[in-house]
Amino acid sequence: MVPSVLRYSLASLLVLVGCHSVPEPVGDATASGPPRAKPVLTGAIDLKVAGSLGLGGRQLAFISEDRWVSSAGYQVTVWDGLVPSTTFHLDAYNYLAVSSDLLRVFGDQEAIELASATKTLALAKEPAVLGAGRGLEIEHLRATPDGAIGLLEMRWRAAPGLPGGPRAYPDSPPDDVEHWQLVDGRTGATLLTLPAGNSPFSAFSPSFIAVGGTPKESEITVVSRPTPKIVTTLSMGATYVNQVDISADERWLLAADNTGHVALWDTSDWAKGPITWAAHEKPTGGIAFHPHAPLLVTTGFDQELKLWRLDTSGGQPELVTHLALAAQPLAIAFAPSGRRLHVGIERHDAITESIAIVELVSK
Repeated sequence: MVPSVLRYSLASLLVLVGCHSVPEPVGDATASGPPRAKPVLTGAIDLKVAGSLGLGGRQLAFISEDRWVSSAGYQVTVWDGLVPSTTFHLDAYNYLAVSSDLLRVFGDQEAIELASATKTLALAKEPAVLGAGRGLEIEHLRATPDGAIGLLEMRWRAAPGLPGGPRAYPDSPPDDVEHWQLVDGRTGATLLTLPAGNSPFSAFSPSFIAVGGTPKESEITVVSRPTPKIVTTLSMGATYVNQVDISADERWLLAADNTGHVALWDTSDWAKGPITWAAHEKPTGGIAFHPHAPLLVTTGFDQELKLWRLDTSGGQPELVTHLALAAQPLAIAFAPSGRRLHVGIERHDAITESIAIVELVSK
């Protein structure tokens, strides 16, 4: 039986798209990602909006094709198909990810073991930067899906002290809070210190970590793995980066900003400069690469979902189609097969956010 939370408010939206084969690597292949699956869709296809779910869609991530998780900020729901099966209290307002072994779900600082529903710290070891009683605390934490690395934004709390008495630590913040800290998730050791910036909008892949908004709010710092070092610093100009993504084959890095513009870099040649275009009339609300085909989607606060086809020779992406959303988009994620995507939207007429279900079907 279809649950009552399923609402077919968007069923009239249909679109037409096309898929092509996955591009071959270009240049010296430094990426070491997993083997790319063959596209499951060929030729002309339709995008069929199947309905929407009335639970939070602030962050979205897939465990498997029919099992996925959504966040309403401080509440994470595990779904079996369209049925909500388990709900956890987990701070995932800004970050939600599934571990590489599919056994854990990461939030902003903690993780949930799916089998036992046990909540743990996202990293196995407390970061060494928190030691020495200097009043440092974690503002934000992004754990890579394998749990090997943590990206930390620090905050500092001055001790109140007593009149005439000593303070536990000084009145001014230590230098540590002026940087992002990349730490080893298993030992807690600091691996790399990145320049300061705004709250990180980050993306992880086997070969790269991309940190948006650092060192400037319009820039992206790219770090290599497994031995972390800064590879390059990219810029979107006089703007504010609010989305970052890396394609499954690691050839492309995608970023979007608060003006609706999108930039695409070829990771085989960082010096080449980005392909940029105005994707939306208002700030972007979510971006995602198709897991197999050379396609990507963008959403904007203009309440539009747009599908773009990548030019594998490095030219300007082609707008395939667009459709209207019921409200402002918050997040977007493709199912592992690429046959379906979920869009988290903020409905101002509801208590929580909603999730639109969009299916990709052969025409």
